[in-house]
This record gives sequence, C-alpha cells and structure tokens, in this order.
Amino acid sequence: MISPESAYLYRDSGMTGDAVSRHVVEQAAAFLEEGAFAQMLVSWVVAPGDHWSVALRTWVAGSGCDAWLLHDDTVDPLTHAGAWLRHEARGDSDAHAAALDRWLAYFERLGIEMIAVGAVILRRRNGANWVLADELSSDRLGQASDHILRVFAAQDFLTSTRDEQALLAESLALDEHAQLEQRVAYRDGGWNADEIAVTLRDGLGFRATLDGTTGGMLAALDGRRTLGQVAGDLARLQGVSPEEAERALLPVARQMLVTGFLVRV
Repeated sequence: MISPESAYLYRDSGMTGDAVSRHVVEQAAAFLEEGAFAQMLVSWVVAPGDHWSVALRTWVAGSGCDAWLLHDDTVDPLTHAGAWLRHEARGDSDAHAAALDRWLAYFERLGIEMIAVGAVILRRRNGANWVLADELSSDRLGQASDHILRVFAAQDFLTSTRDEQALLAESLALDEHAQLEQRVAYRDGGWNADEIAVTLRDGLGFRATLDGTTGGMLAALDGRRTLGQVAGDLARLQGVSPEEAERALLPVARQMLVTGFLVRV
C-alpha cells in the first residue's frame, strides 16, 4: 500500500510512495523460469494527465516478460486514506483524525494527487514481449486461471499473426463461459432491442456491449465456420460487400479473442 506508516506488515512497507510495489514488480521477473507466471496486487501513483497504465508500463519494460496490467480503481488521497484507516480508530475519533491528517500531509508532501490499485501478471518468455492493459470489474471476479491462460494464448497468436487474412481463416467460437444477453424495451407500440451484451461468467467477469452486427457475429461463430465465412454471411444479410463486413468485424473479433470471449477451435 501507499502509506506513511510502517506499523503493519500486511499493509505498510516504510518505503516512499509506491516504491514497494515497483520494487516487487521489477524484481519478480528474476525469479521466473521460462513460461512461469507471477501475479501481484499493487497500488501506484497516477501522475496528472497520465493514463493509469503509464507508470506500470515503465515497471515491466525490459523485464523479459509478457505483462497483463489490470486496473481496478483510481481514487484521490482522501478516499484512499479513509478506506485504509476505517478500522484504525476503534471509536477514537481524535486518533482517526490525527492519522488522517498525517496521511494527507504525506501525500501532499510527495505531490500525490491520484492513487490506483490493480494487478500485474507477468509471464517469463524469451522473444519480443507484449503488454496488455485492461479494466477490471471487481464485482464480477471469479476463479481466473483458465481465463488468464486463454488471454495469454490469444495475445501470443495475435502478436505473431499480423496478417488479417490469417485471422479470417480461423475457426472461432464463444468460450463456454460466455453469455449473450439481450434487453428489450417496449417503445412505439412494439418490443425493441435496447441493449445486446456479452458477459463472461468465469474469470475476470468482463462484459462488453455490442451492436446488432457484432452480436450476430458472436452468435454465428460456432467453431465450424471461419471468421471469413461468417463475415460473408453477414454481408449478404445486410446487403454490404464482404470487404466492408470484414473491416467492421475484424477489430471486434481481435478484441473478443484477446479478452477471452472467443477461443480458437
């Protein structure tokens, strides 16, 4: 944690700012054999105007590992301190107020305006390493081992296959834990599709909203036909060229594959 304290081993490091999280992430790679993983829960300082992943990318650069950066939340120092001091006061409001003042003065002295929390997953791999950055939905987290392995395998494939035609030749299917949902609303004298979404019921619980075209693509990807064949079918249904359908579907298919909604068959 980022705190001015050194009282609790589970929380405090005595190191300045986010130095303890950076130290653990930067040193972890040295303990990994080829193909081995490290998973770390971390907190870090987000500089004004920076994307939340900027600092983490510097931590994993040159590590010899592929890295998946996962962001749970970013809060201001008062919210951060209040959450971690909630149980310290034990009914002593003066002690709580003094601790809060001490924490906020510490953050102000270091120029810390925003604090992020999340996870870093590393995998040691020789070669050109990749970095992914995604948002977590902490209210839908589950057992994630299979999901993490799916994502790493998909990203390996996509980074080694730059040719879009190769992706069109792949037979893809929705993962068995993916669930298509459609919400309809009664408007203008009839039922109308209000939202189409796909949710993962396992792992990190990702959820994505879709339009009718991409929803149709996901429903049609059954592992028996290639992405190119599905794009051709949708093109005929919508009265557009196959090339136009492919341009619309390829980015979505890549994103659905690398986030674990789709699997290669």
